[in-house]
Parts: sequence; structure tokens; C-alpha cells
Amino acid sequence: MHRDEFFPQELILPCLNCPIDSHCCFNGVFLEDYEALTLSRIFGEKSIVYDKEDENWRTSIKNGKCFFKGNNLCRIHSQNYYPLWCRRFPDPKKIDSDDYEVCPFISI
Repeated sequence: MHRDEFFPQELILPCLNCPIDSHCCFNGVFLEDYEALTLSRIFGEKSIVYDKEDENWRTSIKNGKCFFKGNNLCRIHSQNYYPLWCRRFPDPKKIDSDDYEVCPFISI
């Protein structure tokens, strides 16, 4: 399922032509256990990291951005293993001030 299926058209962000260098991708994202397993099998253990403080798997950070970010695009955006956290950002039911800091294009 692609992120466009989660949101009405008016909430679609300019992700694929992001004018702010995909700022949302700089910190990596939380992963479900099955996502971490899938990504590590495909891309190796270097693609994920276990966050002991949050007790959760995350995509790893490489050169100050998510392991999967390259040329202002997510390298796995169109894949079926694209993380759920990314697919659902921003969740229109749960938008808060942190989301606005991550992406200034969020508006409702």
C-alpha cells in the first residue's frame, strides 16, 4: 500500500519533489519488528539499529540522514517494505507541533 492511500488528496505533501531536502528523513523512523527483519535481510544489519532508550527498532542514520535517503528521495519509497511510519506521516488524526517542525508543508 502506498502512502497516498492513507490521505485525501488535499493532505498529500510534496514529498517526491521536496524543497527542504527531505528533512523528515534526517532522523530515521521507528520500525515494527517485521519491518526491521525485512530491511535487515534485504539491506544488511547496517540498515537498522535498536534504540535502547525507546526499546524499538529504527532505520539507521548514515551521514546525518536516514540510511535509505539518497538524492533527496527515499530509495525504498515505492517498495512494499516501505516502513509504515513513513507511509502514515503525517497521520492527519494525530498531527502535533513536532510534525510541523519536521515538515513546514503540513497544513489542514
